[in-house]
Amino acid sequence: MAEDWAVLLMIFMLLILLVLMVAQTVRRLHDTNLSGWWWWLLLLPVLGNVFGAGIPLVDGTAGPNRFGPDPKRRTGFNPQDPQN
Repeated sequence: MAEDWAVLLMIFMLLILLVLMVAQTVRRLHDTNLSGWWWWLLLLPVLGNVFGAGIPLVDGTAGPNRFGPDPKRRTGFNPQDPQN
């Protein structure tokens, strides 16, 4: 009986961990100005490994992008700004 509860607790914790990992991956993709739907590539066998290893290596968009401001507070090129 105790083993059943331990298995259920483990499954529940793994589901929470999965949700948190997907949320963090989507945030990282938004930082690079990509849609969050790109995280589905991680489920592909070989391409997912390459994509997953490359996400942390790519620098985010300098300045604000369509998903919000730059978390590093860098200024980016704005073609509509007359001072650039």
